[in-house]
Amino acid sequence: MTDASTANTDPVRTLIRAVDNADLATIAAHSAKVVHFRFGNSKPTNTQTEFLAAAQSFRDAIKDLHHTFVDMWEVGEGTVVATMDVTYRRIDGRELTLPCCNVFRVRDGLVDSYLIYMDVNPVLVP
Repeated sequence: MTDASTANTDPVRTLIRAVDNADLATIAAHSAKVVHFRFGNSKPTNTQTEFLAAAQSFRDAIKDLHHTFVDMWEVGEGTVVATMDVTYRRIDGRELTLPCCNVFRVRDGLVDSYLIYMDVNPVLVP
């Protein structure tokens, strides 16, 4: 894995660990009050409250998930690109791992943009 500067990658790593642990307090602590979030082709959100609601709604649709970082780059001022494998455990117990590419923007130590590029449909379809 390529390490980008830790000043911008550390908040991303912390946020992803919090997502894995369904830790909404830590997600809130590491995201800005105005945070642009979009998961695939879902409707984007623009506030931390909407972001946390979207995160909770998705967690309610699955049993568990875990991200494994494959690579990470800082491209430009505060923009972090991370490729990951995400292992999902569905409500029916079936487990599958899918690739994704996420783009984050970090400002003043907080994530203020979080874009997820992946096809999550295999997790959600029966």
